[in-house]
Parts: sequence; structure tokens; C-alpha cells
Amino acid sequence: MPNRPRDTFRKHPSGWEKVQKKRKRDEENLKMKGSLDQFVTKSNSQNSNLQLSAASEPSTSSACVSVVVSDGTTNKCNQEIASIASKSEDATITENEKDSFNLSDPGTWPEFIDDATRLLLIENGPPNFPKKITFPRNSNKRQFSPKWRKFKLVNGEVCERTWLIYSKTKDLAYCFCCKVFNVGLNVTQASKMCSVGSNDWHNFSIKLQQHNSSKEHVESFVKWVDLKERLGTRSTIDAVNQKLLNMEKDHWRKVLYRIIAVVRYLAETNSAFRGRSNVPFDKHNGNFLKLIEMIGTFDDPMKEHLRRIRDEETRVHYLGSDIQNELIGLLGEATKNKILDEVRIAKYYSVILDCTPDKSHKEQISFSIRYVNITKDPPEIVERFVEFLDITDSTGEGITEVLKILLKKNGLDIMNCRGQAYDNGSNMKGKNKGVQSRVLEINKRAIYIACPAHELNLALCDMSKSVPLAMTFFGVIQRLFTLFSSSTQRWSILLKYCTNLTLKPHSTTRWESRLESVKPIRYQLGNVSDALNELANTTNEPLTNSEATSLKSHIISFEFVLSLIIWYDLLHAFNIVSKLLQSEDMKLDVALNELNGLTTFLEHYRESGFAAALKTAKDLIAELDLQEEPKFAVTRKSRNKNLNANEIEDPQEHAKNIFRTTYFLAVVDVAIRNMQCRFSELKKYAELFEFIFDIQKLQQMSETDLQASCNKLADAFQDGLSQDLDRNGLFAELNIFKHTVPDKIDSALAALNYLYPIRESYPNLTIAYRLLLTIPVTVASAERSFSRLKLIINYLRSTMTEQRLNGLAILSIESEVAQEIDIEELIDNFAAKKARKVNL
Repeated sequence: MPNRPRDTFRKHPSGWEKVQKKRKRDEENLKMKGSLDQFVTKSNSQNSNLQLSAASEPSTSSACVSVVVSDGTTNKCNQEIASIASKSEDATITENEKDSFNLSDPGTWPEFIDDATRLLLIENGPPNFPKKITFPRNSNKRQFSPKWRKFKLVNGEVCERTWLIYSKTKDLAYCFCCKVFNVGLNVTQASKMCSVGSNDWHNFSIKLQQHNSSKEHVESFVKWVDLKERLGTRSTIDAVNQKLLNMEKDHWRKVLYRIIAVVRYLAETNSAFRGRSNVPFDKHNGNFLKLIEMIGTFDDPMKEHLRRIRDEETRVHYLGSDIQNELIGLLGEATKNKILDEVRIAKYYSVILDCTPDKSHKEQISFSIRYVNITKDPPEIVERFVEFLDITDSTGEGITEVLKILLKKNGLDIMNCRGQAYDNGSNMKGKNKGVQSRVLEINKRAIYIACPAHELNLALCDMSKSVPLAMTFFGVIQRLFTLFSSSTQRWSILLKYCTNLTLKPHSTTRWESRLESVKPIRYQLGNVSDALNELANTTNEPLTNSEATSLKSHIISFEFVLSLIIWYDLLHAFNIVSKLLQSEDMKLDVALNELNGLTTFLEHYRESGFAAALKTAKDLIAELDLQEEPKFAVTRKSRNKNLNANEIEDPQEHAKNIFRTTYFLAVVDVAIRNMQCRFSELKKYAELFEFIFDIQKLQQMSETDLQASCNKLADAFQDGLSQDLDRNGLFAELNIFKHTVPDKIDSALAALNYLYPIRESYPNLTIAYRLLLTIPVTVASAERSFSRLKLIINYLRSTMTEQRLNGLAILSIESEVAQEIDIEELIDNFAAKKARKVNL
């Protein structure tokens, strides 16, 4: 209708123009075909819903879309997604898109492949063709054929196109090597396999030959083969760099392992670390650096480390004093944590405290813990040192506050404390204001027992001061040591005669010192006499001559020789018990048996010891030919004229009786009285546990007595509503145990080792034995820690800090625990503690 007004100025295209316009539109649509598929992944689930995730960067106008589409997605959805995707052709691939592609379907691969994705694809290799599918036909009724993977050469040989891959989702063929190396698009149809893929199956074998011979394909194929070979040998640049990093990391860990081992060795042996210089290869650089240099002479990692230092290739060497202190702290902390972990597992523990001044004139308190280590099989009794602490208030209140701070600091509940062990100072054992009474106010189940070893030493002090003759005896022994030790020439004269044992002084604090001072004279009396005789004849000093002559007359007197025999017998018996009490695993029942045995010995020695000592003294004098006849010193006495001649007592017999009564019996009686009164607390608590550590008594007890003993023990470990033992349960378990216990069980520890594997059947009895074995007997562990303290803090190291002291002390005292520390784990802690200059 050309006559319509609205068509007056309208120009209609010709038919040819319309055909051209339609052709261009079709070509554009053809170009867009499949462009959405690179953002689309088909879900395996038939009923999966459409999931769309879009990420947009605020700084750009591009959008990245990751889509998973079910087979039932409508065309409307596809059109909407296509409109979004058409705006993001040049978008950067996001992490979500990387995660969405399928390794076996090149149609889902990103358009741009980064280095990480390329390595992943090459490691997996070209995907195989899909199996058991019917390839779709295009508009020309043509379809892809797997046969195109192979082709024949002119000589008849068959070769394979390993680079040819196929996308099931897009029905497109790709070149694997060109795709992974991002070969750009060209105008030729053959090059479409490099990126967007090709589905023009007409004469496709010819197109494959053309692509195979193209320059871009050959270059990418060579890159592919080369990279694949290098990946096979792990020789990529990243792999080589990573390998170098790992080698460097391994080198530093090995070096640090050896440094830590040296630190631990020096700490365990109480050796000094530093010298006058802290510079490697210096003559006076101390034990630590000298050991490092010695290790470097035969150990390759340390040799390389020292070479780098010498050649100034590194300024980081971890050999300085700050690193030493840091490693000492880490080792000490790891050792302490291991001990505290065992204490927490054991639950019940006892505290052992003692104080002493150090070389820097500070009062140091030693804190140790006793517990039953149930992590071992079988369980064992251990006493572990924890730390030293400098204190300023040594009163009972001050030390109690320090104890509470120490327990809280180490994560221990004071209500789980079941025993206390201190020395015999009034600030510790005082019944009103001592530490033990203040702790009992907080926790009445923390049993306190006065240290038997200290009590034995105090008993010896009382014995040595009981009669004048005893004080004279030890005075002569001390004078002997003083005379010979005051001059090197005199000491050489003593060594000339006394070749086995030398003279030693006696001390009021060292428990074994009295025996050690008496023993050399007891077994070398004649040699000491000859040394005194030579000293008196050769000296030009009147005082020395007089002292030597006087001492000789004393030691060859019969009364001195008899005193020597008596005191050696007594001191030897006391020392045996004292040594046993000082063991770390000493048990309450064993200690009581030993003390009872010592008391029995003293009572027996009081009756028959004097006669035996008298005979031994006479034999010794006769053997050494010291004098013609052994006689007591007789004092002149006025005779009663009314007595007949037959009634007059022999002077020697009278002197012997006087000596026996006023000296021998007085000393022995003081010893017996001390044994009876000084161990009352120990005996009280031993009676509390007696029915479980004395198996024979347990088997003979009636049910009434057994129930009463169980009630008494349960009451002792009950504080309000909190209780450790169920009295009825304990009674029932003991009723069974006393009939089933093997004959070989003869101690509390043996009983615990027998019961622990079957503790589910004897829960209360197992706890009772743990409580018994947790109670400390002596403070010998604290005394031993003071010996290490004096080795660590000497006059050259008196300014040592408390942290370094505690690290060195626990590594030295608890060296067995320190040896169990995993150094590799310690290196990890060292690396994690703060940023390090090297990779560990």
C-alpha cells in the first residue's frame, strides 16, 4: 500500500539487501554459538536446580559468571544467561570459574589458562575421547569421528594425533597443546581448534593436517613436550626453586638440631657456655663455640654452616648468647611441661621445699614434686625438680605465699596436694606459724612428716654432745685434719703413710661427714700415728711439734681406740639407714621398717656392744703394737680404810665400769631416746596405712578391725563433702584382695603394680596405694638440687638471671626427662615463637 501517508518518506530495502542482511545476521549468530558454554557446566543430577554465581570487581566493568545447568534448563534461562555472558568476553577468570571446569572436557576449560592450571592440565595429559556415546550431527548432518585421532603416513605407518581432544558438552574439537599455551585466534578455520574449538566436520582430516603443520601448533607442541618432560623429572623453575628452598630449610633445621644438642649437653653436665669472646673461631670463645667447631670438623651440615660464617655469606648463625639463652629457656620449659603433664595425669602430688643461700647471697627456695607416675608401665614413684625461686621473706607466712604462687603458676591445684616435706626449721615445721600448719589450714589432707634424714642427723648431733668424752673425741679428729691440711708439706707426709683414705673434717650439716671423718682413722690408725711421729721429728716449729706429740698420745690411748670402735659402729649403722632414706623412691613402709630396725640394733648394741667393742679395741692395739698393754686411765682415789683387802675393786675394772656407764651407755641411751621421740609423726601415719602395706597383717585382720581401719583411712582423706576414698568400697575390695593377693607381693609399690592393670575392679584400693606412695619421706631431693645449684652458680656466674638458672637447673637435675624431648618439635616451637630470618 504505497499510497499510505505514512509510507511517503519510507525507503524499503530490495530483496537482495534483505538476503544480505539475513546472511550477516546468521553469521553473527554462528559466531556466538557456543560462547555461553564456556561459562556453563552440566550437572550430573537430573533434578539439580539452576545455580548461578556472579562475581564483579568494583574497579572494572567486567563480570565473571560460574554456572551449573541441569539438563532441564529452559531456553528462557539460557537467553538470560547468554545476555550476561555476552558482556564478559574479556573478563578475567576468577577462582570460582577455575573450580568449575572439568579436566576431561576441554569445553569447560577457561579461555585464558594461567600457569597453575597449565601445570595441572599437562600433568593429567590430554583427556581421552568419551566412550559409549553417539556424537551429535551438525546442520550438515556431519559428526565428529574418533578415527581422526590416527592417520597414515605415505609409508603405511599409523601415527596418532595425541593433541586432538573433544568436548562432549560443546561438540567441538580442540588442539590440546595450543589450548593450554593460549595460542591466539586467527582468521583461518583450522586455527579455531587453538581456542574456541571447531565443529566444521567437512574435510576435517585435511584441516587437521593443515593445523598440524602450522607454525603456532609446532611451537606449542614443542613447549608441551618439553614441559611434560621437565614435570616428569620435577625440573620446572618452580620445582627447582622449591627444591632449593626445601634444601635450605633442611640445612637450617639440621644446624639448629646440632646447636640444641650442644646446649642440652652443656646444661646436663653443668658446664660453662661462654668464654672471654663470643666470636666463632676465636681462641677464647668458650665451650659452646668450641663444641660447635669440633662438630664442624666431621659433620657436613655444621661444616657448611661454619664455612658460610667464615666466608661471610651469612650474618645469621644462631650461635650468639641471646639464642643460647632462648634455647635454654625452650628446653627447660619443655622439660618442665612434660613433668607437669605427668603430675596432672597422676592428680595427687606432694610438695618438697627447702631453702639455701647461693653465691650471689640470695635466698633460693627449691621446689620439687613427688607423685606416682601412672603414665609408665608399671607405675613408678618419682620426685622431680621444678624450679628455684629467689625469696626475700623466709618466714612461714612468706614461704607459704611463695608456695601458693608456685602452684598457681604451674597450673597445680593445692587441693590435690597430699603431702608436705620440709627441713626441720621452725619456719617450716612450726605447729602454729610454720608452713606446714598454714598449708594444713587450706588443705587438711596435705600430710606433713618431718624429714627422717634430718632427724637422724640431729640425733647424731645430740649423741656427739651428750658427754664430754664424746666432744673430746670429735675434737681430736678435727685437730688431726686441721694439723695436716694447714700445710702442703704436712699433707704430703700424711699421704706418704695413708695411701687408701685421707683425713676429712666433720660437719654438722653434712649427714655422712662424721662417718667419713672417723673411717680413715679407724682403718689406718697405725699409719696416722707414724705420720704424726715423723711430723713431730722433722718440724722446726715448736707449736707443730707440740700439737703432733699431743695428738699422737691421744690417738694411741686405749680410751680413744675404744671410742673409735664404738663411734664407727654407731655411725655406720646410722649411715646405712640415712642412705636408704635419701633415695627418691623411698616409701613410708620401707622407711618405718628401716627406722625400727635401727632402734632394734641400738637396743641390742646397748646390751652387748661394749664387750664386743672392748675386744676389738684390744685386738687392734695388739695388731699395731701401739703399747704394751691396753689400759684405761685411772684417776687417783682415796681408799676407805674400813674395807678389807678382798673387797677393794680393781682400779682397771673400776675405770672400765665408769667408762661404760658415763660414756658408752650415755651415748647409746641418747640415741635410743631420739629414735623413740623424733619419729612420732612418721609412725602415726604409718599406722594409718599399715593395714594395706603389711599384707600379712591384712590377711590376719578380722572384718571388724578391717572396717575400722578403712573408716579411719577414709576419714583422714576427707575434707567436708570432698573425699578420696569410699570406705565401704575400700572395705569390700580389701576383703577380696587379701584372699587373692599373690605371695610375691611384699610391698606397697608391688601391690600397686599388681593392681593397676585391673584397677577397674579395685578402684578405691588403687587410689589408697597411690596416696600412700605419694607421701614424701625426706627432703633429700631438695638437698641434691642445692648441690647442682652450687655447680651452676659459682663465683664466676653469680650474676646469672633466674630464668637462665631455672633452665640450666632443670636440664641438669632432670636430664633423663630432658633426653626425651623431641628436638624436631622444639625447632618448630623455636620457629613459631617469633619471626626468624631464615626459613625453618
